[in-house]
Amino acid sequence: KEHVLRLGSPSYTAVTLLAAPIAQLVAAHPAVRVEMVDAVADTLFAQLKNGELDFVVGSLPVQPMTDEDAALLHTEILYPDQIGFIMHSSGRPRARSVALKDLQGYSWVLPARDSLVRHALRSVMRDAGLPIPRAAIEVGSIPTIGALVGQQPRLLGVVRTDAAHYFARSAGISMINVRPRIALPPVAIVHLKDNQPTSIMRALSLCPKPASHCSTPVIPIAQATIRPAGSVASRSLVAAMTQRLH
Repeated sequence: KEHVLRLGSPSYTAVTLLAAPIAQLVAAHPAVRVEMVDAVADTLFAQLKNGELDFVVGSLPVQPMTDEDAALLHTEILYPDQIGFIMHSSGRPRARSVALKDLQGYSWVLPARDSLVRHALRSVMRDAGLPIPRAAIEVGSIPTIGALVGQQPRLLGVVRTDAAHYFARSAGISMINVRPRIALPPVAIVHLKDNQPTSIMRALSLCPKPASHCSTPVIPIAQATIRPAGSVASRSLVAAMTQRLH
């Protein structure tokens, strides 16, 4: 019998947190078929509420959850999220950390205006009395931001932290330690209360969450700065999804 898991997640959450466990699951269980949907938070949550997805792993929407949604959805926070800044390694500032106000002279490569990252960046810049950065390049595709930043040392890319860490694995791109940290809505795993993939939720929520590599303050949209869990999370997720198949 074929088992289908319908999972929604932003692309770089899928790469950093879900790729390994899902690949292991399918390799171990040939009867499993996983349908992965890559979209922004609002789209994924709409599909979840419509019954088109079994669960979502990704950032919560910017807007607070309504009473109606709270009655429908079961939510477990996995880890806090934040904005990541990337640039060509040859143009990286020598200082260990850089103040947000000192980045005005760079050419900013920004995601779409309605994105979580852009919303948080605007709010923090406005509250700090800083000019809202003008997008030298506005990009709808997150991989394109990384590709552009890798071309010129004066380009500054702004993405979610999981994408920033992914890009920084490539030669020629570095993350910049910018203060203060700009938090994003936390990453969570969410499913309809009527649907019960509970072993998956428990496994992910209990994964170890590595401590931040920097202690600078975080703007309080979320609580802290934490990178996605690694191999332990992968093994736990494989076990949890396997349990659901039986």
